[in-house]
Amino acid sequence: VWAAVRGRWHAASREALLLVWAWVALCGLSLLWSRHVDATLDGTAAVAATGLVFLLGAGLTDRRARRRFVFGFAVLGATVAGFAVASVQPGERATTPFGNPNHLAAWLMLPAAVACLATLSVDVGRRGRREDALLGFGVVAVTGAGIAATSSLGAGVAAVVAIVGLAGLRRLGARPGLALAVAVLALTGLGLIALPLLAPGWLSPVSGGTEWSPGLRWAVWSAGARAALEAAPLGVGLGAFPSAFALQRPAGMVYAARHAHSEPLHGLVELGLPFVVLSAATAWVAVRRVGRRLASVPSSFRGGAATALLALAAHSLVDFPLHVPAIALTAAVLAGALWGGASTPRHGAPEGLAATRVSFAALAVLCLALAGTQGYADRAVRRAAVSTELGAFDAAIEIAERGLRVRPQHADLLRELARASEHAYRFGAGGAERMVRATQA
Repeated sequence: VWAAVRGRWHAASREALLLVWAWVALCGLSLLWSRHVDATLDGTAAVAATGLVFLLGAGLTDRRARRRFVFGFAVLGATVAGFAVASVQPGERATTPFGNPNHLAAWLMLPAAVACLATLSVDVGRRGRREDALLGFGVVAVTGAGIAATSSLGAGVAAVVAIVGLAGLRRLGARPGLALAVAVLALTGLGLIALPLLAPGWLSPVSGGTEWSPGLRWAVWSAGARAALEAAPLGVGLGAFPSAFALQRPAGMVYAARHAHSEPLHGLVELGLPFVVLSAATAWVAVRRVGRRLASVPSSFRGGAATALLALAAHSLVDFPLHVPAIALTAAVLAGALWGGASTPRHGAPEGLAATRVSFAALAVLCLALAGTQGYADRAVRRAAVSTELGAFDAAIEIAERGLRVRPQHADLLRELARASEHAYRFGAGGAERMVRATQA
């Protein structure tokens, strides 16, 4: 942001702008068929915010600014990892400050990969570089200890993918290696969707098992795949996965899943075939763009960012790290910086700078507008609750209905509307229509 304010922010490429707006448009259009409009509005705001941060990262082309970012990101990763290790109790898994060990491990993989590549590329023979190497080694050690303290199987798989992916990039070349890695991840994701659908009983849930047990994950994937088939071709709408899962929930499952524990499957359930088409287009453009940049302008930061994102993609096949804001926004910055800005002519402003500024402003306005509707709905919930407690049932009903016009299907507003309507029927002589309204809400 500081680089943008000082005028050192570069324009995003045309492909980046088109992809960002394509994803935002798809999420917004899913309002037309969504089973949970309020959740779709929240999800659209999250996607718009991620796109906005991606554009900021794409404009981060100033070398000094990027160096500061890498330094700060590495120190932040080490700080979080050290805090997590210090907070863990004997016999337990590290979760602080994420509350979930898998999500903590997924986030720590990002600074660990960036710091690792930065350390490996340091020329220790140059003056002042030994300190950089020592700092990088310390960051890798501390973040590695934090990842180990989580005992996350998904993080272990992601680490293996990161090492193999890095070896492939160096052995095969940037573009072929990246294409192979993306193809393998895509085929693995398809397999984790098809196999649970075709063989739902292959792994049976264990009695008393946690939500991280393989049997329960397999059952969730199987139910999610059936939900995707039932909701085809357009899906149930962004954010409406819980309602789709409830209809396919296996008998005996001890909890109702809010996420598919697999980002490709989750996207397929909510956005259907358009999600598949747009994901394939994004992967194809990204491989061409990023592979060309990695090959033409070698950089330890770009190599670290690519390795970190490959690890996150692997982790996303067996969990939902991209639904965690800290992980999604950090990945957006790394992806934007890896993507890079538009080409700059010798004379004049960079190509597409006006379009980038307009897109950035439009995304910011969209995020603020959606956040404003959520704030209005939350305030309406509190006002309706107070009015009901004071016996002003009709006023509470009016407040709740105004809020529902802004945020349809808002769960708390529906609850307050039902409560106020029932009280109006029982204690306020509201008539049978109030009871009907309470039942509808």
